[in-house]
Amino acid sequence: MQELITIIVPCYNNESSIQNCISSIQKQSYNNIEIIIVNDGSIDKTSQILKELSMHDRRIKVFYNSNNGVSYSRNFGIMQANGNYVMFVDGDDYIESDMVKSMYNSMNEYQADLVVCKYLTSDDKVNNNGLKGEYFGKNDYLNEILIPTKGIAAFVWNRLYRLDIIKNNAIKFDENIYACEDTLFNYKYLQCIDRIVNCNKYLYHYVINDSSAMFSKRFNDKKLTGYFAFNYIINNVEEKNIINVKIAAAWYFEILLFQAKKYNYEFSVEEKIRIKEMLNVSSIKFLNACIPFKYKLFFPFIKLGRFV
Repeated sequence: MQELITIIVPCYNNESSIQNCISSIQKQSYNNIEIIIVNDGSIDKTSQILKELSMHDRRIKVFYNSNNGVSYSRNFGIMQANGNYVMFVDGDDYIESDMVKSMYNSMNEYQADLVVCKYLTSDDKVNNNGLKGEYFGKNDYLNEILIPTKGIAAFVWNRLYRLDIIKNNAIKFDENIYACEDTLFNYKYLQCIDRIVNCNKYLYHYVINDSSAMFSKRFNDKKLTGYFAFNYIINNVEEKNIINVKIAAAWYFEILLFQAKKYNYEFSVEEKIRIKEMLNVSSIKFLNACIPFKYKLFFPFIKLGRFV
């Protein structure tokens, strides 16, 4: 008998995308799934669509909450989960029909604690034929969630987790962090596991929209809460990995500085102190890191305080 896999879908005002999202989950070739949808206070037609969907599929469980944020919704979903494994899908996105089966098979084949896959930001057709999984060393995985180079990054929606590890170690999303909360969750999970596998397949379609905290076309000061995610990791990571965490933090806050300048955002005194703290990394180390050249080019000027 197939093991139960829980898929948690947090959503908020997703009337234009939630039908496609849930449909892609319902069509999974792996049948024994539990679909937990957490509607985070939507004020559009999302609730009506979810009610209709749940009437025709007993695997769907819909929960309604106030507008508490995606981290609260994911934590709530974890509390309701009954599966042996858990994965996340955002209400804007959709997945390949064999995503669950491919991830589960890799989990079993390699006796892994975590399986990751690649993702696309377009509707391109996927050809995963001939692609094989491979072990991901813990240090390599940490570097990937900090400075992505392998098409995995630090998201939670392109991963299959063991639910017992999450619950037994009380791993939760920090509900006061609105950016890089995925990075922090994945770091905490990493501290509790041994085997990580990259299945190397493109299985998740990430739809970028203007309301995303990371990609909105205005400056959202909630992005600054990423400071607390990086600060936690810096204070807890092994000494040999601190420099990579600091480089990742500096890169993240350099991006925020460009965005803030573009939209004429004025930082408070406290915000400036935190930004300068995150930028406090060796310029030479930063220039040698695997990050886009344009950020390397401007970093020395940013270090001089030209943008803060």
